[in-house]
Amino acid sequence: MAVWSLITVLLVCFSCKPLAASFNYKLRYASTTVCKPELYDVENIFGYGNIFVDFMLPLMPMPLLWKLHMTRAKKIGVSIVFANGGVPLIKGSIAAIAIVRQYILYTSPDAAGPSWDIVQIKDWM
Repeated sequence: MAVWSLITVLLVCFSCKPLAASFNYKLRYASTTVCKPELYDVENIFGYGNIFVDFMLPLMPMPLLWKLHMTRAKKIGVSIVFANGGVPLIKGSIAAIAIVRQYILYTSPDAAGPSWDIVQIKDWM
C-alpha cells in the first residue's frame, strides 16, 4: 500500500516538465510546459481497486459462515454483522467520484492549485 501510494505521488509530481509546473499552476499552462494528464489515471485505478476490495471483503466469509454448526438465527445475525462491512463501499464510491472530479479540476486551465482546489472537492464529500 505504501509503495503504491508512493508511486502514485511520484507519477503525479513528475507528470510535468519542467518539474516546477507540477506545483505552480501558472507555469502549467505556459507554452513551454509539457504535462501528461494521463498519468493521473493511476489515481483512478487506485480508487476503483479500493471499491472492488471493499465490495469483496464482506462477501468472502459468507460461504464458510453458512457451513458452521450454528442455528439459522445466529447465522443470519452474523451475516448481518459481516454485511455491515460493506458500508465502506459507499465511502469508496464517493472517493472515486472525488478522484474523477479532482482529475477534471486539475486538468482544467481554471485550476488555482492543489491546496485551493482540494477544498472544493472535500466540501462536496
